[in-house]
Amino acid sequence: MTLSNTAAWFSFWLLGMSLKVLPVGTAYAVWTGIGAIGAAVLGIGVSTEEATRFVFVGSWGKSSAIGFVDCAVGRGSAGSDG
Repeated sequence: MTLSNTAAWFSFWLLGMSLKVLPVGTAYAVWTGIGAIGAAVLGIGVSTEEATRFVFVGSWGKSSAIGFVDCAVGRGSAGSDG
């Protein structure tokens, strides 16, 4: 089993464990946010990608947007009549 397969399996396992205590939307939002930031950090650490402020601001922005959307949908404000 390769390192990426092991990491993917472990990631899905942790997502499954979090679903025992969190709603699906919240767990998925956190899971994707960690993945986005992890990909940026791994790209900087392993490849020749430069650690610019745009990489960090972009990762933070994606994670924040996913979290804000999840909060809005979780409260029922998105698409509800009132």
